[in-house]
Amino acid sequence: EIRAIFIKDILLIAVPCTLVGCVLASMAVNRWEQQFVVQVGLPVWVIILTFTLTIAFICLISDIYVRIVAGSNPADSLKSE
Repeated sequence: EIRAIFIKDILLIAVPCTLVGCVLASMAVNRWEQQFVVQVGLPVWVIILTFTLTIAFICLISDIYVRIVAGSNPADSLKSE
């Protein structure tokens, strides 16, 4: 199915980028937290939840746009180009 191909291609870019973003955000929070006397720490489940929700949101939005484009008339897009 064409939607699965598009989603797979998008996830090949989105997963590594989101993973790097989560790691950098975790490092930034830890560095910021060192300024305080009482340090709570960032639980790992927060990072995993953020990663999962971000990937789910990317898949949802991508699937919506793929459905819109797949259902449209190709001649209409050629007219605008």
